Formats: sequence, C-alpha cells, structure tokens
Amino acid sequence: IGVQRGYLLGSQLPASMGGMNNHFYREYEVRGLEPARMEKAFNGLIARHPMYRAVCTEDYRQVVLKDVPHWDLKVWDESTSPDIGLDIRDRFSAGPDPFTWPLWQCEVIALKNGKHRICLDTSIMMMDGVSGGIATEEFFKLYTAFGTSPDIDPCQALPLPTLSFRDYAVSLLAGMRETTTYKEGREFWTR
Repeated sequence: IGVQRGYLLGSQLPASMGGMNNHFYREYEVRGLEPARMEKAFNGLIARHPMYRAVCTEDYRQVVLKDVPHWDLKVWDESTSPDIGLDIRDRFSAGPDPFTWPLWQCEVIALKNGKHRICLDTSIMMMDGVSGGIATEEFFKLYTAFGTSPDIDPCQALPLPTLSFRDYAVSLLAGMRETTTYKEGREFWTR
C-alpha cells in the first residue's frame, strides 16, 4: 500500500528527477485467437475484480469505480498498417495514466502469418506479480468458457473471489497501526 503510493508519487516526478510510470509491457504471439472472445474474457475480469475498475486520485488513493463502460479491444491489421507494432510500443511506452480508467492498455495485431500479437501494458498500481498470475489463469478460463457457452455470466463461470485487494489493505492497515515499527516510523516522519 505504501509501495503503491510511492510508485504513484514517483510517476508524477519529472524524468530529470527519476520519475517514471511503473508499468509492465509484454507481447504475445498466438495462433487461433478470437478477438471478440478475448474482449468478452477481459470484460469478465472487469466484472469479477474491483481492481480492474480502479483508478488513482489526486490525493494518492485508489478508488474502485462502481460503473465502467464496456471495454473495447482494438484490433489492427498488419497488412494495412505495417508499422502498427512500433506505433503501439511508442504509445504504450509511458504506461497507462494512473488517474484514468482503465489502468491497462491492450491492443491486438492480426499478423500476416495468420497469428495475432497481443500487446498488453499493465499499471503496477492495479496488480502485483501474484495477482497477475491469478488474472492470467482466470482470463484463460473465461476465454475457454466463452468458447463453449458464449452467453455465460462471467461471475458464474468461476467462483467469486473471496478476498479483494481492499479487504487485504484494510486488514493490513488495521493490524499495522498497532505495531511498534509503525508507531516509531509515524513518530519519526511526523516530527
């Protein structure tokens, strides 16, 4: 939680002072991708997980938006836009804006060889490595479920999460404030 605030604060500094937006960009080349089904699976994750609806506020907090619009996957055709890969990398190089939904960017390129390249950029403000692994696993399960039952409710396709990031943060902060380390640190930094 403190780390996330540090990332957010650091993203607001000029580059000359070491400021940078912390994000994770990757590309995957896949065969047999159905972009419409991928879009449905992403929207399923948005429905299931509050952090997929989160944004940061100007006072360095995170809030979960109650309602967000349907997320649309942009699909490009490499044969008509040969430099689109470079364009996406350039546009995504700064990372997602932490104050604007969504906290990720994803576009797909239909390649000349019949494969698709998925270009995915995720803000570290929305998930860590473990959460990313869980989200990837759930994405594939939803993608598969939508292939066999296109009208399935994503919240019924998988068991509902039993713990949210908010639950974790609230319990962590409640317990942390009682520790000697927290009290000593607070005293030091508020003098």
